[in-house]
Amino acid sequence: MRDSLSGVPIKDIDLITTLPEKTLLLHRFRRVEGKTTAPIYFKGDPLYGKIEITRLQEDLGLEADLIRRDFRCNAVAVTLAGQMVDPLHGVADIEKRRMYPCASTSLKEDPIRIFRAFRFASDGWEISPELAEMIRSGNWEERLSEIPVERFSREMVKALAGKSPADFFACLLEYDVGRCYLPELFRMQEIPAGPAAYHGTNTLFSHSLTALRRMTGMTDDPVARLAALFHDLGKLSTPPELLPRHIGHDRAGAEVARELASRLRLSVVQRNAIVAASKLHMTGGRWDELRDVTKLKLAEQSIKSGIAGFFPQLVAADCATTPILAGWDEILLAVSSSAAELGIDTAALSSMNDRDRTSLITQRRLEKFRQLTAVKPA
Repeated sequence: MRDSLSGVPIKDIDLITTLPEKTLLLHRFRRVEGKTTAPIYFKGDPLYGKIEITRLQEDLGLEADLIRRDFRCNAVAVTLAGQMVDPLHGVADIEKRRMYPCASTSLKEDPIRIFRAFRFASDGWEISPELAEMIRSGNWEERLSEIPVERFSREMVKALAGKSPADFFACLLEYDVGRCYLPELFRMQEIPAGPAAYHGTNTLFSHSLTALRRMTGMTDDPVARLAALFHDLGKLSTPPELLPRHIGHDRAGAEVARELASRLRLSVVQRNAIVAASKLHMTGGRWDELRDVTKLKLAEQSIKSGIAGFFPQLVAADCATTPILAGWDEILLAVSSSAAELGIDTAALSSMNDRDRTSLITQRRLEKFRQLTAVKPA
């Protein structure tokens, strides 16, 4: 209802019903059990998209159910007869794009709602003074540590698709909540981004948010944005006596990224992206200095890890003065070409040993790349 009243395209439909579970299952809704939340019933529909249904408790009326929601802007419903049900005046909040809690116990009932508020903030909503005070006055970390990390990660990934995802992560530090899920983020504010000649007085946190903001301006892809935010994770491993320099942080970052991805239960695609971003961004930043064979290997690694589509943007997000990598599309084409497209006899290729086969393919890919990027005479 909130999106409909805000004029935002509706991506899914949320329904409340008193129908028995067996009726929902009969209509092919799938029950999704929550560890800390009530079950929902889900179905994808080719006409209406994603449909989620929650069952109204028998001892509750519709208004009472709405009052138990997180924010007043979400405590609005419309009956099938078209009657608006708005017990907390949430429509006015929607018009102002401001979040107020439904009750003084709203966050205590489910502290993950804090991150939902931050997600809304990353999409242009304002956190009301009442909600801000409620967040700041609580001691949340112990309670949050008992809640499945997937619920936090879900809000984080949704925020990465918003208008200004950097605001979500800025809120974590501003309100000092979420250390149990993302301790790396809080450590970032204590570490210099690098030598002053290159990074000024920026901390690792401010540099990472700047990279995220730059990437946000270039693509809507939440995986690309995630990679931009966490491309410098390896700097967390720098011994204090070596600061502000971060020698070898690209190599160190891969292991830090794997640990973070595992803890947050990120998808394989998301994990591969932040691992590869950590390992490869420094090499990409020296693109104009690289030998063609090194460019070829870099392109191969980026394709294998799934970041080839946004790797030039990642490099640009890390260093604003770095242009989009010249010849990137051509080298991806060369790397992706089959043996036949490279003019290699497949029968002859199969008779070679691994070393000779790899050498021949590499040589032909380099030839194709150079042909594609050769300056044609006027």
